[in-house]
Amino acid sequence: MKEIFYSLGGSDPIELIQVFSGGNNKAFKVTAGEKKFFLKHYFSKERQERETLFLKHASGLSVPSLLFEGEGFNVLSFIDGESVVKCEKNYIDQMLDFFNRLQKNVALPLASEARFGIKGYIERIETRLHQLYGIEDYDEIQSLCSHFINNDVIPAWNKEKEPLVKIDIFESLEEKVVSPSDFGLHNALLTKNGLVFFDFEHAGLDDPIKVVLDFFYQPKIKIPEEYIPEVQSRILAKRDPSHLERLKLLFPVYRFIWIAIVLGEFTKQASDRRNFAGVNEDIRTEQLDKARKLLKNPIKIE
Repeated sequence: MKEIFYSLGGSDPIELIQVFSGGNNKAFKVTAGEKKFFLKHYFSKERQERETLFLKHASGLSVPSLLFEGEGFNVLSFIDGESVVKCEKNYIDQMLDFFNRLQKNVALPLASEARFGIKGYIERIETRLHQLYGIEDYDEIQSLCSHFINNDVIPAWNKEKEPLVKIDIFESLEEKVVSPSDFGLHNALLTKNGLVFFDFEHAGLDDPIKVVLDFFYQPKIKIPEEYIPEVQSRILAKRDPSHLERLKLLFPVYRFIWIAIVLGEFTKQASDRRNFAGVNEDIRTEQLDKARKLLKNPIKIE
């Protein structure tokens, strides 16, 4: 491993300090003499492949540089910046500029959560919710989550999906855009030159309206709904006009995707990823609170 950092201009002494990486991977700040690097060890080969392809596509934009691709790990440029703590208007402008600069022809795979048409979204929500059925009630917070899923989430979903299952006029619409996926200010650092974006393990080609939906449902650093008209106009500009109609239909129900995502913390798969990343913090109560708020507050547009 040392030889890699030497080849990139580093020197002794070499020091690795593990940093928090969202609980899915192992990540390290590497100091090699006067050089600094970011070392990322991936939970799965698929996650590494997706991020590697995206970083190559986005090279020269507001992302870390890919310096070395290894077996199960990548070495990236180290970004000297601060975490974003709240949304500001100029941050949204930078996010949208970054997104639009990504839109160039490239042979990227579909994003890991890519869906098209109304039925595709219904199918994805049902798959996500099904993954929560096997949550084990081994302590009080697990039991509370199980009760919430069975008595609140599932009945609400069954009621709201009913009018959607008969809609089929959008099923042939498969316009694709390059999406960073999990795109939000929680995956950005504020530097002296503006925002730098990271974490592209689910990136690829996706439905443009899904980008808008995720933009506002991502719960870690909320983007105010007052920006919906600007965001939808800049992401959906010059695209099929029926996207807006589909967006209106999906905005309220799309919260079920994010309910399932935040409650994924209660599953064994999430526990396995956190053990791999060496994260011991228990955030289940926080995640359950987020899910309850999402259920109570659907986003609707006129």
